[in-house]
Amino acid sequence: YIVDATIVPGTGQKNLAVTASYTLVDNGVNSTTGLYGIANGVNNSGFQNGEAVGWSTEYSNNIPTTGGFTYSGGQTPTTTTLFYPGAIGTLLTGVNNLGQIVGTYDLGQVVDGNSQVTSTNGLYARSRDAKPKPLNYSGATYTYLNGINDAGWIIGDYTNDNVTFHCVLFKPDAKGAYSDAIPFDAPGATSTGCPGINGLGQILANGMVDDAEGGDPAAPANFSPVPDNDFEFLGINNNGQMISDSDVLLNGSELVYIQQESNVAGDYWFYGLNDDAQMVGMLEEPNVGDNGGPGVGLILNVLPTQP
Repeated sequence: YIVDATIVPGTGQKNLAVTASYTLVDNGVNSTTGLYGIANGVNNSGFQNGEAVGWSTEYSNNIPTTGGFTYSGGQTPTTTTLFYPGAIGTLLTGVNNLGQIVGTYDLGQVVDGNSQVTSTNGLYARSRDAKPKPLNYSGATYTYLNGINDAGWIIGDYTNDNVTFHCVLFKPDAKGAYSDAIPFDAPGATSTGCPGINGLGQILANGMVDDAEGGDPAAPANFSPVPDNDFEFLGINNNGQMISDSDVLLNGSELVYIQQESNVAGDYWFYGLNDDAQMVGMLEEPNVGDNGGPGVGLILNVLPTQP
């Protein structure tokens, strides 16, 4: 039975607060920053010891440079930018409670300010300070790694044409190495995207939840529909709450529109959430000020009560 290391899954739905607070996370002048993944939370008492990851694009002479971005909470938050050697762009997309990180990096060249990508590759790092290693689905031109849980399960997508996608699940062996990959699609689908995984082995796939802990991730019996599939849900926590990029939280069977519940001004998108329903994403705020870019990373705290 897979459970994130320091998390006890809720026994019922959590009630969301009406008001919320938020933290802006920027990684330098003249940059655009977004957060894609968040650890489920060390103690479920707020983002004090947690970690989030994303990307930051900086511009110099109209030439973009994108690096992976890590953010550690607490009284003295720190940021670190990670550039995969030889890559023209590096994005970090997932982190677990053990500090293990996954992401992607692009190979190619930048011509007249435009990136010409020849391949996209997955990366894995044991910590924010460890040297990242490539992790790809064999034979694929593009591999995107989207999330990792505390059991070390990594979920991602792969494709050869950037049109037809398939999911891939990497599981570590007894030594922690990733040697075998499990490709799969949602039942009846010719193209499947898998943006998120939680500590229970539940995977988001084409508007469904794939209970991969129950066995083969491709088995139709492991799939169940999301209660409301009008939105694209990108993150799922251990309580089964899901967040969409269009700022809608699915709390049980209830849809919570974050724009109405929070005091955040501006346009924003969310990509991940932890067990306290703290969400990470990107904010385009009208009065961002001196950051020099169109967006900054966002951590939104709705601080629900425990069940």
